[in-house]
Amino acid sequence: MLHLQLFTGIDTGTGYNQATGHTAPPQYPNQADYGLFTGSGTSLGFYNDDATWGSTVTPSGLPITLTNFSAFIEQNVTKINWTTASEINNAYFTIERSADGINFVDLFNRDGADNSNVRINYVAYDESPLPGVSYYRLKQTDYNGVSETFSMVSVYNPVAGEFSISSVSPTNFSDNTTLYYKMPAEASARLVVTDMRGRIVEDVQVASSGGDNKYELDNTTGWMPGMYIATMYYDGRSSYVKMVKN
Repeated sequence: MLHLQLFTGIDTGTGYNQATGHTAPPQYPNQADYGLFTGSGTSLGFYNDDATWGSTVTPSGLPITLTNFSAFIEQNVTKINWTTASEINNAYFTIERSADGINFVDLFNRDGADNSNVRINYVAYDESPLPGVSYYRLKQTDYNGVSETFSMVSVYNPVAGEFSISSVSPTNFSDNTTLYYKMPAEASARLVVTDMRGRIVEDVQVASSGGDNKYELDNTTGWMPGMYIATMYYDGRSSYVKMVKN
């Protein structure tokens, strides 16, 4: 049977032998069945009834024990939850966000529980989430200024991330027509118009705001009659619409 015991003391170089009748094996002459104690403080050792030699297990002493960290979109905001099973000298948490999973920025801090050995649930909200996929992670800082950063989670925001050409009006035009499109944020989008042979008749960068936008195609005098495809490109995505020049 395996026995565990927590003990304290100062290393004397002779180890500990509190298991009656158990002595240290020849390969460990200065250690006993409770394991090697390597200094002042507290350690955890074990021994077997059959005197089989074990090893010392030293607690990690991490400032917090994190049991859950999650994030999801709820009513156009990101809800962030995390749970701790214990906290030691914990000053505060920091929620960090990234658009690419590499470069993170601090969003806000939340106070920690100082010291706790009970389960604590935390919740926070990002009320201005990024469009599309974004990443969140948790950082914990103790009162000594030492920080620990935990693994990130990803969130997909389909509402704020909408990008598409909604319509073109008129679809059949003689001189000009207008494209109506949606952008997830203020940015520049590329507009390319080609004929059915793939020849480019217009290629421009269009400054856009987040939400609904429109762009007027008013320089079509040189276009031959026929069908054209207008394609917009943004952030690795594209959307297109067909139209006819009379």
